[in-house]
Amino acid sequence: MKSNFIIDKSQEEVCDLLHAAPFQNILPRVYIKEGERLEVRMKRLEAKYAPLHLVPLIERLGTPQQIAIAREGDLLTKERLCCGLSMFEVILTRIRSFLQDGVWRGPPPTNGVMHVDECMEFHRLWSAMQFVYCIPVGTHEFTAEQCFGDGLNWAGCAIIVLLDNNAALTSLTSATICSKSKDKMEKMKSSRMFP
Repeated sequence: MKSNFIIDKSQEEVCDLLHAAPFQNILPRVYIKEGERLEVRMKRLEAKYAPLHLVPLIERLGTPQQIAIAREGDLLTKERLCCGLSMFEVILTRIRSFLQDGVWRGPPPTNGVMHVDECMEFHRLWSAMQFVYCIPVGTHEFTAEQCFGDGLNWAGCAIIVLLDNNAALTSLTSATICSKSKDKMEKMKSSRMFP
């Protein structure tokens, strides 16, 4: 789960870099018909994309500060494209290093399975927060989404994945337990165990 999330975001980042390529004079490969010369076709393509190349445009019309920023941005993007650097993966690794503190994980359970009376893991807190989000708000109150947008959910999900709590969350969250209980009750009713 954790690696798929990072791979998906890295693929999205590579897609963004590919979209930026024409603005950096990185041209796509061209299909050449039989008898056609690659050089001629590439020259036509370069002429077509020349107005999009931002650095020469900024070098002609921009201030020295804008020129420096454009060159640095161009260099960074080309290096990311060549080396496969992913800012998203770097940020997640940095967040994971902050989560190494025992406050986030708690001590090992005394029974070896899970804490029964205490709330020592983040996934239990997150489950309770999700439950509270589902409670309808009053007339002049705001929902969590109205106050914080989706950022709070994304942050919680990222922390759950980085702490490797996703299996515990999905098996122990109140919504999952309620859903499983409802399914069991319906099966019992259908088997005529209850009137």
